[in-house]
This record gives sequence, C-alpha cells and structure tokens, in this order.
Amino acid sequence: MQRKRYIFGILLAIAVIAVNQSFIQYWLHKKNQDARVLNLSGRQRMLSQKINIEFHQFEEGQSTLDQVKKHNDEWRQIHYALLNGDDAIEIDAVDDEMARNLLAQLNENVEYISNLLEQVSYTSDIDVNTIDKNQEAFLEKMDLVVKNLELSSDRKLRFIVLVEIILAVLSIIIISLEVIYIYLPIEKRLSKTVERLSSSENKLGAIMNSTNDSHILIGTDFQILSFNKKAQENSQLLLHKDLKEGNKIWEYLIDIEKEVFKKNADIALSGQSAFHQIETNFNKTTQWFEISYLPAYGKGNELIGVTFSSTNIDIRKEAEQEIKTQNERLAEQNRKLKQIAWEQSHETRRPLANILIFLDLLKSDKEADQERKDEYLEYLSQSAHQLDEIVERITISALDTKKEN
Repeated sequence: MQRKRYIFGILLAIAVIAVNQSFIQYWLHKKNQDARVLNLSGRQRMLSQKINIEFHQFEEGQSTLDQVKKHNDEWRQIHYALLNGDDAIEIDAVDDEMARNLLAQLNENVEYISNLLEQVSYTSDIDVNTIDKNQEAFLEKMDLVVKNLELSSDRKLRFIVLVEIILAVLSIIIISLEVIYIYLPIEKRLSKTVERLSSSENKLGAIMNSTNDSHILIGTDFQILSFNKKAQENSQLLLHKDLKEGNKIWEYLIDIEKEVFKKNADIALSGQSAFHQIETNFNKTTQWFEISYLPAYGKGNELIGVTFSSTNIDIRKEAEQEIKTQNERLAEQNRKLKQIAWEQSHETRRPLANILIFLDLLKSDKEADQERKDEYLEYLSQSAHQLDEIVERITISALDTKKEN
C-alpha cells in the first residue's frame, strides 16, 4: 500500500510539473507571437509612411517606381500575415477580434496602393493628395490596431500571472498533501525500519564482539568485508597489523598458511564447510584452535564470500586428554582385574587341590604310619602357605586397584 502511495505521489508531482510547464510554454509562445505582431504592426506604420514619402519622391523624380513597389510588396505581405497568419515569416494570425476587424477594414487601403502601382507608369499618373489621404487613414486605423493589440497583450499577461498564481497555489497544496499523507508516513516507516536495522546491527555487533571467537567475513575476491573485535585484537597481538576492510586477506597470512587457507576457502566458496585444528605456541604457551571456513550468503541466498573463524579449543583438548588418560587408567585397571580373576580362578586352584588331596589321603590311608602322616601334614602346610600367599597377593592388588579408582 505504501509503495502504491509513493508511486501515486511521484506521478502526481510529475503531472503537476508537466501541466505547469505546458502552460508556461504555451503562453510563452503566445507572448512571443504578440511581441512579434506588435513589432510588425509598428513596422506597418513605418512602411505606410515610407511608401507615402517615396510616392512624393517619385513624383519629383528622386525615386523609382520599383523602389515603391518593393516596399509595397513587404507592406502588403505583412498586412495579410497579420490578418491570416504566414508560415514563411513564422507568424500567427491576430486573435484579438477588434484588431482583426480593423485590419480587415484596412484591406481597402492596402489594395488601393497595390492597384495604383499596377496602373502607374509616369509621374503624371499619380495623385499624391489621394495617396496622402489613403495613407493617413491607414495610419489612424493602424494606431487603433496597435492599441488594441497592446491591450490584448496586457490582458493575456494578467491572465498568465493569475493562472500562474493559481497553479503555484495548487502545486503547494498538492505537494503539502503529498508530504502529509504520502511522504511523512513513508518517512516514519523508513525511520522505524532504519531504527530496527540499527538496533539489530548493534545487537549483532554486541554479540559478535562479546565472544572470544575470531570472525572475519571475506568476499569472493578475498577482500576483507567485515570483522569482529576479537579478530582485530588477534591481528594486533600476533601480527602487529590492523585489519582493514577492503584489504586482501593474503596480507595477514604467512606463506605456509596461504595454501591451506586457499584450499579450505575454495571448499567454502563451493557451498560446503571446512574445518581443521592447529596448535600454536605464543609466549611459551601452547594453545589449540579450531579453524572453520563457512559459506556466507547474502540477500536472496546469494553466495557473497567466506566466514573465516577461529575458536580456542584448549578446554576441549584438555577434556579429550583427560578422557584419554582415564581410558588408559581404566584399561590398566581392567588388566589388573583380569589378572586377579585369573589368579583367583587358576593359581588358587592348585594349592587348594593339593590340600583336598592330602586331606583325603589322611582319611583314607588306614595303614599309614606316623611318619607318613607327618609327611601328609607337611604337604598340607606347604599348600596352605602357597594359598595364603596367593590370597595376600590378590588382596593387595585389589586394594591398589581400589585406591587408583
């Protein structure tokens, strides 16, 4: 709806300007025509007097008939041009009714001189008194024509001024209505949109700059488009250089890193993600970072570049190492437990079996003398001691395993 109002406002403004310009151009043409008509009307008076004088000079032998005819032809052409218009001299017909009527009455005076010139051959053929009266009558009416043309021109000028004032007021009203009902609402909406975008940008900037991760947005031509605070800090700390938008990323990479970067950046520019981990040593401190190359998309899901990020993963690495150590410890404990189980199931069986055998012999050998019984008892004692040693060793191993847990 706002878009339609905006287009309507623009079209309306164009229409007002077009009407104003059309009106101005039309009446400028009219004024130019009026000025030309007045100029030619004044020339008609001059030519009529010139013709009258040349008739007198012709009578006295000081001028020629051709000279008189030349001025008469011009005088006659201008007269009918004023009355009917003439494209040859680029003039429109007089549009004032009173002036046209007076010009029509002057046809008789103009034609009188023309007819006279066709008949005259010698000075004796002309009557200068009649010519004087004809030209004097022409001048009187021509003065009235000029006066009426001037009055008509003044009326047109007043009309132009009035219409210009009306159009100016109308333009001001239309522009004011456009501003109130079209442009101000659009401006308010744009202001709110800009405010929301600014707020979103500030929030995004706050989020990006509050993280310990480094982020650099790189264009498809490998120019730096944007970066966060942490990326700038890392560049200053490690490279002693400031990141600058528009600079090539190659300025901030050493030769050994450029090949790895180019390989992974090309993967991201193909629409896929790439990751790798690096171990760094700075100020005698080892740190682990995960480097990510993610495709960056703009408006319309258009690929605009690569988001190059580095995240400190020391905690993750410590956790992984702890898990590895714990797994090794558990494996060792499991080995010991298996050893204990094996000893319980195998090593204790032999002395226990011997004890059972010698006990059975003591019970079943009725013919055994005291010496043999003592021998059986000695074997029983040895087997009991072996069993005791095995049990003690198992107990110690079990206690050690428990302590490790």
